[in-house]
Amino acid sequence: MELFEKFLWLQATLVVFGVIYLLKKNRPKGAQFRWRAQSDRIAPREMRRTPEKWAPGFDNSPTDTASTSTEPPGRSLNVHFNFNGHSWDAYEALGLPAGSSQDKVEAAYQKAILSTSENSKEFYDHARQAILNKK
Repeated sequence: MELFEKFLWLQATLVVFGVIYLLKKNRPKGAQFRWRAQSDRIAPREMRRTPEKWAPGFDNSPTDTASTSTEPPGRSLNVHFNFNGHSWDAYEALGLPAGSSQDKVEAAYQKAILSTSENSKEFYDHARQAILNKK
């Protein structure tokens, strides 16, 4: 055989082995989705939120309307508002404890307006309006 033919056979053999190697090589699978519903994961009984944990010694009879509630007793002092596609706590945005008086809200609003740029004023205005609309 001529030298050129030997070279072609060698190249063809290398190409075949290269293709076989690439086809058999284990490739990373990438992101794998969990298609099963998350509802099959149930929290242990001691971790579930029940009215008995909020009020120990609580009568759980069917006539008691408070026992069917899933909310903790009392009223929440937090005020939430939506701004720019996100949910915010209005008192936290103004740097106040939840349930602060209107005077403190106005003072914190004025302080925030004076210390921020023009772009942030709309955010603080929304926070102030959410608190004033709640009361």
